[in-house]
Parts: sequence; C-alpha cells; structure tokens
Amino acid sequence: MNGGASAGENAGVGGGGSGAGANTDAMGGATDGGGGSGNGSGTIDPISGCRVDHIEAAEGVHAFVAHDFDADGALDLALFAYSLTAPADYGVAWGSKAGFSAPVWSELEVVAEFAGYGDFDADGHGDLVIAGPRSGGENNETGALVLGGDGARTFAPAGYTYRGVGSAVGDFDGDGILDLFTAQTGAFGITKGVGDGTFETYVTKYEVPSHLSTDGGNGSFVAIADFDENGSLDAAVPLLSNTLGALHVLLIDESGEFSLSDQKVADIGRPVVADFNDDGHLDVAGTSYQDNRAQVWLGDGTGAFEAVQGVLPSTGDAPSYGASGDFDGDGLADMLTKNYDSKDMSVLLGNGDGTFQPERRITPRLDGVFDLGVADVDGDGVDDILYATLDGLDVYYGPCPSL
Repeated sequence: MNGGASAGENAGVGGGGSGAGANTDAMGGATDGGGGSGNGSGTIDPISGCRVDHIEAAEGVHAFVAHDFDADGALDLALFAYSLTAPADYGVAWGSKAGFSAPVWSELEVVAEFAGYGDFDADGHGDLVIAGPRSGGENNETGALVLGGDGARTFAPAGYTYRGVGSAVGDFDGDGILDLFTAQTGAFGITKGVGDGTFETYVTKYEVPSHLSTDGGNGSFVAIADFDENGSLDAAVPLLSNTLGALHVLLIDESGEFSLSDQKVADIGRPVVADFNDDGHLDVAGTSYQDNRAQVWLGDGTGAFEAVQGVLPSTGDAPSYGASGDFDGDGLADMLTKNYDSKDMSVLLGNGDGTFQPERRITPRLDGVFDLGVADVDGDGVDDILYATLDGLDVYYGPCPSL
C-alpha cells in the first residue's frame, strides 16, 4: 500500500503528506483521492451553493490526512488538533456512505508540524507519520512518529525516530520502502525509511547555494512528482533570494541523488502540480502574493518548463497557497487558492490549455484556515474541498451550483 498524494501534488506518487511552515498557519492536507465518504447533508453554503458537512473539533484542526485506512471503500479523516507544544491530540473520523463518525481523541507525544500516510511497517495496512516537536524532549527535540494501522480502525505507535523530520512522503531511492523528503536550513535531503516503522538518520543530498535559502528553513511548501519522467520522484521546492521567492525543481535520479534545476518555475507559494494543458506532462502552478494572480509553468516531461503567456485570472487578496482538482467534473485540471488577507478561497476552472476561467469565490464559515485539501470524498467523480478551521473540519461537496 503506497498511498496517494497531498494537496498540490499529483496523485499516485507513492505516499501522502502535509507540512506546516514554522511561521505560517497554512498547510496542505494529505489526501489519496478516493471516494465514498459523506453525503453533504449538513448545510448549504449560501454563496457557492455547495453542500457542506462539519466535523467538530473543539481545539481546532491543525492538519489532517484523508485516506481509506480500514479498506472499506470510504475515505477516513485523521485529524490533528491545534497545539503549539506537545503533547497534542489526534482523532479519526471514520467514513461511510452515511457520512463521518465523530472522532475519538487520543494524545500524541509529537506535534503534527508534518503529517502523512503510507505503509511504513510493510504489513499491508495504511499507517500515519507525524513529525514535529516531541513532549519531554531536550533542546527542542523533534522526531518522526509512525502510528501503525491494523486495517481494523486501530492505530498504535510503530516506531519513533529521534530528529526525524519531513516535508513529503515517497520512495526516493527506489528500494521499495517509503522515505521522508526533508528540508533543513540551507539543504534538502532524505530521512530514509527502514521498513519497520522507523527511519534512519537524515542525510543531506543537496546544499542550497549561498545566494539562495530554503523557505523559512522548513521546506513545508513542497510538491512531489516525476517531472522528468525517469521513474523517480522529484520535488518542486521554494527558495529565497534577497527576500524574493521562487519555486525551483529539484530533480532526483534513480539512486536518490539530487540536482537543482536552474530554471525558476513560479513565484513563492505552495506549488500546485497537475496537467493543466492536458498534454500528458505535469505542470507547476503557483500564486503571486504581490499581485493576487495564479501563475502556470507548463512541463515538457524532461524537467523543463515554459511560462503560460498572457494574464491569468486574479484571485482573492494575498493568495498564500493552492491545490488542484476537478471541481466541475469536466475532466480538466482546476485550481484552488487560499487567500490570506481576504479570508476566502478562489476556484479557477481550467480551460485545458494552461489558462483558467475568471475566479469564483467561496467564503468559509469561519475566518482563517490551518489546512486545505482536495479529494473526491463522496465518490461522484467531482473533487470536494476539505477546509480546516478553529472548530473542526468543513467538507464542501462538489459540484457547487455557483461554480
């Protein structure tokens, strides 16, 4: 069981994950794109016309992972409560055709600054991995904790790795075992999986040149995909130069060695990966925080990209990151942005040529967001929006009439 991909990543890359920046309140929810949970019977959003379900979490949801952990054909939601220090709570809302169960909360020794899923102990069942500060640790100790799933709605600690950190999940060295793609200050590397629920010590694979720096030193805005189509996973990563941000592509060969493409592919922000021009090659989109617009770079399958010419649609104010999905069921890749200043979301429906239709707005029930994701929760072939709030998680079921 290799899992799926997080928001902003292409599906089917080998694992799923979401990461939180140390200086931001935003993350991307890890989803596997499956369906069959929920029915949108809660309320109707007055602006978008979306059917909306709400899952209550008194402390708020800081991160979530969407995956069918009990293999019943319905997506489940692992929710991680907001907390600045460990211990922190997590709970699973089990999915069914009738909707989601109320999560039962348990205490974790690690704060979920990163959360993902995959089969880390090779037992054939979906597991969770959480990385962040650990309770009782010395000198701000961080670690990676794997919660092993048994396929029967039970999770138990399978292994803890001291100083284990991560930004994405995947098999980066081709040995069939899931690893963690990891960003440190000024470097990127791999925290290699052992296959028993633990990881080896982090190994630096690429040191960022002195004129560049990693985004906040945490690399939380990372998208994993095979951009050069050589069968190994690559990464779109944010780098800073004189406080100006850009996304670059980090190519990874079959042995797990890294090389950084010299080509800038987008302004700073969460990279969004999809085939936006429907040519069979993965593209990268980003958001311009300064001029409130989406940007798209079209990939040619070799790791090279070309910017879409012309003016792309505007978004809400200060789009901080985005995600991709098919929100109208036409088979073309669309884009979703979270707008920090205007406290809303913009839906950009794709035209299939790398451009988008004018934005449609969705104003959430509560201001602000910790986590945002996309998945076909109800299995109707149209992607739905998962939006974490200060009091839980809202699911916006598509298609929405006003979109």
